[in-house]
Amino acid sequence: WIKEKFWPWFQKQRFDLGLHKWDRRNDCDDFSLQFVAAARTCHALTSGNDDDGIAIGMFYYHATTHVQGPHAIVVAFTDEGRVFFEPQNGVRLALTPTEEQSCFLALF
Repeated sequence: WIKEKFWPWFQKQRFDLGLHKWDRRNDCDDFSLQFVAAARTCHALTSGNDDDGIAIGMFYYHATTHVQGPHAIVVAFTDEGRVFFEPQNGVRLALTPTEEQSCFLALF
């Protein structure tokens, strides 16, 4: 759902608002915050089961692979297990064990 259905919608919304490109006023934590909030809202509006929940949140860590330094992404617990997702480009990330352990804030 996150990658196939939600991400294209999210990307279009950000594009329509002129917020699809990174800048200092619109950086990784802004993308992550908006992604998580919108995913929760869309899930609440489309869920067919009152007991159906969504486990998605922001994950702050020290990146060493695709970017360098402190970075905010999205983490979700799905049928596939824990999944990391870059809301700026729609890519599923494979964090190194060192990156996972460097987490300094996770918000759900």
